[in-house]
Amino acid sequence: MFTRRMLPVSIILTLVLTLLVTASVSAQEADDIDGEAVFRDAAAASDSLVIDFEGVPSLPAGSAYEGWLIDSAGGKISVGILLRTGTADIEQTYVSPSGENLAASYNRFAISVEPVPDPDPDTPGPIAYSDVIPLPAFVHIGHLLVSFGPNPDGKGIAVGLVEQMAVAAAHADLAKRSSSLAGKQTHSQHVINIIEGSGGTNYDASVGNPGDGKGVLNYAADLIAHAGFAKSAASDDDSVGDGADDAIAAAEAAAAGAVRARDEALLVVASGTSEFRVGIALSNQVSLTDSGMDDAGDAYTASQDMALFEGLAGQAPPSVGDPLVLSVAMAALFAGLLLTGAGGLLVFRRRQTA
Repeated sequence: MFTRRMLPVSIILTLVLTLLVTASVSAQEADDIDGEAVFRDAAAASDSLVIDFEGVPSLPAGSAYEGWLIDSAGGKISVGILLRTGTADIEQTYVSPSGENLAASYNRFAISVEPVPDPDPDTPGPIAYSDVIPLPAFVHIGHLLVSFGPNPDGKGIAVGLVEQMAVAAAHADLAKRSSSLAGKQTHSQHVINIIEGSGGTNYDASVGNPGDGKGVLNYAADLIAHAGFAKSAASDDDSVGDGADDAIAAAEAAAAGAVRARDEALLVVASGTSEFRVGIALSNQVSLTDSGMDDAGDAYTASQDMALFEGLAGQAPPSVGDPLVLSVAMAALFAGLLLTGAGGLLVFRRRQTA
């Protein structure tokens, strides 16, 4: 009687324990991890990678995560061992020791699992997580952040927008500080030349051009175009699309502010403008070009966000905890099934005998 009553209970307990063990192992398998890695400026343009991920699974003793930037040809650099905090987060920043523009080459970020100590530190171990920026979009992101052949000195489009907006703001400030009307008009014409470029309707070569000749408005237009090209080339990539939308909006704001600043500068340059109106126009030039610098900076940062490595997908989930757990769990499952079958058969035969 005792055996008949206790056997079903034992079978049920065995199954429950088996399921709990196997569920625990399944829960430990790595999935996508939340967070991002993005290019930023440290000592030079896009020379750093800011890494911020959360809920990163633990690794068994003797293993460590390592980050890698990988280019389309398979070239790679290690961004170092990635250390989890007590809350399972990874928050680190890698800065290129040579000041390399990382956005020029690396369209993939990956996290590998490495042995500690690592006998081959130059070769990634099994890749646990990674994300890639589609190459056709990455080419246009490079035009924004790294270089674009038609530009003066081949500078990147977003780089040129930030640079020239800053030059315009500097000359707006010089115009306001000038003690003579002639000085105010000269620097205001400089603002016009910098904003419109050498092909602009209001460009005046006689006063010189402290800008690079292309013009803020042309940089803004090119940024809008190439951000759109990148978005179209990666229509399924939300990071590229969202970054492009933000970059376009910021460039449009910078261009709108630059047009208003140019119009105020034209008032200063025009003969017959009252002294009172000249004073207002000078103040407006400074305010508008300063605001334009902020918008240009936002357009540059949003261009970097287009190369955002986000929500890294699990590639080959790393082992978590004791590597023998999975083997033990499978053995427990097998034993549980055998016990269930044997116990059921025993109960059936005893009932037949009874």
